[in-house]
Amino acid sequence: MVTIFGVLAPDTDGSIDAVRRAPAEVNAERDRLLEEYEAFTEFADRVEDLSISTRSDGGRSREAFLLASKQPAGQLQSVRDAYRDTVMAVDHFDTDYDESLEAHLTAELSPEIASSVIDGTHLTATLRRSIVAGARNAVRDRHVVIERLADERTDLQAAADQLAAIAKRFERTDGDELTERTFPDIQTRWQRLHEHQEECEALLARRQQQVSELSSVGISNGRSPVAVSTYLFDDLDVDFPVLDAGTKLLEQIDAEQRRTVEALTERRR
Repeated sequence: MVTIFGVLAPDTDGSIDAVRRAPAEVNAERDRLLEEYEAFTEFADRVEDLSISTRSDGGRSREAFLLASKQPAGQLQSVRDAYRDTVMAVDHFDTDYDESLEAHLTAELSPEIASSVIDGTHLTATLRRSIVAGARNAVRDRHVVIERLADERTDLQAAADQLAAIAKRFERTDGDELTERTFPDIQTRWQRLHEHQEECEALLARRQQQVSELSSVGISNGRSPVAVSTYLFDDLDVDFPVLDAGTKLLEQIDAEQRRTVEALTERRR
């Protein structure tokens, strides 16, 4: 009988390959967020530099987000132009968002700010502060996600290396030849498999924690871990590449453990 080291079932081997391709998917998303980070930064700077409207009442009345008066567009047109020229001008906008100015302002800043920018006519000090604060928040949110995606890329690379290392040490047989080995040899084999099992289970537990942490940062926007992973790894045809590959590898180890126990039982007879 032939004993094979470092060779896995095709489905497991393909799953490990998906883990190796996963960092590139994370890099692509990180690049998109970096572009948005820079766009929102430029937008905030441009709005901050705009002068505000002077009210005929001297500003004594309460400044509201939605201004009812209809006068020439003024500085709010500059705000709208700035948003189109920066945030809506990123290369992936049509692919990832494909939204109107109002819809995107609503999602990124707030419904109140969007309404004021689209329907209002005065850029008041209050509104300008609100727009700039919202844009700065968008910048900070993206910074948090960008940093987390850098960690995610490192985690994926480490997981791929560990899975490949386990696979390289992994001994797979058809089971029949095990009865030809000595009892101590079979015991040693079982111990090695047990070590592989523990290492694989630890990897899966660690990855589960990482997935949970990933879904808790700004990228989630209230979405579940499944939605976040689908968002990141849409091109891989698997939502959780590390968990998928690790589970399949663990199933193979479990199968070999069962064969080893059967061989130990046979040797005792």
